[in-house]
Amino acid sequence: MTGFLLGLFCATAAAASGEGPGAPVPETPVLIVDRRPGSVALFMTLPADELADVFGQDAEGLLGPDGTIDIDRLYEGTFDLADRIFQPVDARIAGVPVDFEATSMMVHDPKALPPFQTPWDGETSIAVCTSPETVDRMGLDTLQAYLGYFAWEVDALAPITLTFPALDDAPLRIEVREFWNMQPTATRTEVLSGDRTLVLEPGRTGGLGPATLGLMALALLGAGAVLLLLHRREGTGGKAAPDAP
Repeated sequence: MTGFLLGLFCATAAAASGEGPGAPVPETPVLIVDRRPGSVALFMTLPADELADVFGQDAEGLLGPDGTIDIDRLYEGTFDLADRIFQPVDARIAGVPVDFEATSMMVHDPKALPPFQTPWDGETSIAVCTSPETVDRMGLDTLQAYLGYFAWEVDALAPITLTFPALDDAPLRIEVREFWNMQPTATRTEVLSGDRTLVLEPGRTGGLGPATLGLMALALLGAGAVLLLLHRREGTGGKAAPDAP
């Protein structure tokens, strides 16, 4: 059953990515934050050789003896390496330290990058079936890294702070894409200097997405139509109004 589900996921991911050239290489690191009732998911992409600049940890654990990507290590699972990379980040929700557990990480060839606009894109970009064969024997200096993390049983509407290690005086510029239950709520670019702390306020992610608002509007229109019909029937004693002479 697990193999079937993995195959189904990979087929769906491949279909969603489509054919032809890949997505453009992001100009800055991109962080996708998806809040859901009781959980928060984080997805991030940046050049693989810049991981040490942002996290203080590199991805050399993916390399073989010749200094290039060993795809067997990708297939064996990357969550341990992703955990090690994120470990220097001080993550807090409502001021309380929180452990964001790694779900996976992958590296992709810039010539065939997956989309990275939504939480679904984040989930597919770190799937083991979307990368290894295309990056075999490539070096980290030519690849784009994708990482995914998850925190369970947390107050998803509380403020979130992520403090990246201050390795030098250089500011960290990062694009933040925020979602509530897969619905987009805000996109902005932050420049982190000093202690490199990113603050995600609950008000930015507590709103309703456009799809939800659209459904609510349709429901209100439907309710209004029903009330108007009932009002007309009451005005005619429950019978249809006679035709005008």
